Amino acid sequence: MNNQIQPKILIYLEQVKYLNWIQEYGKNQQKNGRWFVKWNGEFMIDVGGYYQIEWKKNGFWKELIENYQKNTQNIWIIGFWQFLQNEQLIGGGLYNQQGFKHGLWSDLSDNYRKNSQVTYIGEYKNGQQVGNWKIKYKNQFMQIKQQIDISGGGYYTRQGLKRGKWIELKDFLCIEIINFLRISQITFVGEYREGLKFGIWEILEENQYIGCGLYDTYGLKNKKWFDLNQNFKDYIQIIYQGEYNDGKRQGYWKTLFRYDRQSNFEQMCKGFSNDKGQKNGKWIVLNNNFNHTCQVIYEGEYKNGLYIHRWDTISRYDEDHGFLYLYSGGCSFDHNGYKYGKWTELQDKFEDQRQVIFNGEQNNLKKSGQWDIMFRYTFRDQFKKVQIFYSENYLKIVEEDYIMIMVQSKEYGLI
Repeated sequence: MNNQIQPKILIYLEQVKYLNWIQEYGKNQQKNGRWFVKWNGEFMIDVGGYYQIEWKKNGFWKELIENYQKNTQNIWIIGFWQFLQNEQLIGGGLYNQQGFKHGLWSDLSDNYRKNSQVTYIGEYKNGQQVGNWKIKYKNQFMQIKQQIDISGGGYYTRQGLKRGKWIELKDFLCIEIINFLRISQITFVGEYREGLKFGIWEILEENQYIGCGLYDTYGLKNKKWFDLNQNFKDYIQIIYQGEYNDGKRQGYWKTLFRYDRQSNFEQMCKGFSNDKGQKNGKWIVLNNNFNHTCQVIYEGEYKNGLYIHRWDTISRYDEDHGFLYLYSGGCSFDHNGYKYGKWTELQDKFEDQRQVIFNGEQNNLKKSGQWDIMFRYTFRDQFKKVQIFYSENYLKIVEEDYIMIMVQSKEYGLI
């Protein structure tokens, strides 16, 4: 199998659209000879290289980093790798004769991009990180002149294990532009013992304390904790508060929300987890897209981590308006946690000024029969039917392009 073409799965949209590797295959689809790269139909100058028979690279190569989009590229020159952005050196280091990273390196994060430049700077010894490492974050956005810098890091033992005090950066630091600059600068501060987190770890936003939690000697979360929602940003601040036992959430948990650092947290959701860490009994949970323009929650029941029975959808415009039922009983689950019967679903981009829902039936785990699209502009309006469709494939088309359909429907007096 080693001499066969191994297809690479592309997960970045721009690569799916624009990236092509060009080469005529030899016998048994072996990679041999010269390989070129096309981006958006045009050959990239000097990008690519030569393969020997049996799937081995040879000589000078110039490659793209895994998340290449437009202006970042990765060059391998003999034993040296250089990371370039707009032809400027931004990182790299040396591979030794055994093919291991060695000496001083500047690594890029997996999600490195123009407005989230995270690099890891330190020393490798035969492929293993050792000694003191720094984590640097820079943000250079075209709308601002100044550079935003955040730093972290800590110490690796000779065995490549983290030890002592560490400052770690949240994975998805970024700048968001919504009329003005919004920044999320989250760091985690605590101690490692032989590669495992230990003791109290604090969560800070721009050096302001948000919460903390305790790790035991096995590196598992224990006792009272504050967890951040995966989409925690400057303007979408959601945390979960409760207790862990041996790394599992147990007992009473609540969900808190605030608009920004200047606001106070308010409780939005709550529920109980059993000794296996599974949600049980009555719960209130957030919509996956919950934010300042989509304040939607669901109220219903879990049994051993599965949705069961009827679930209600509740929403509000803002904190000055109380929660109201968007629709009652629009979601039903059987004893196995599967959807069934009449259903009302929110469109993925549901928000205050763009409210689209779908009404229909679930049968045998699939949508069946007639589904209606309902639309209204704001919470003060009534939902009105704008189109009827019968095909699941057509439903997907409508969801992606529903704004055009809304405009056409308004012209014909349907809304």
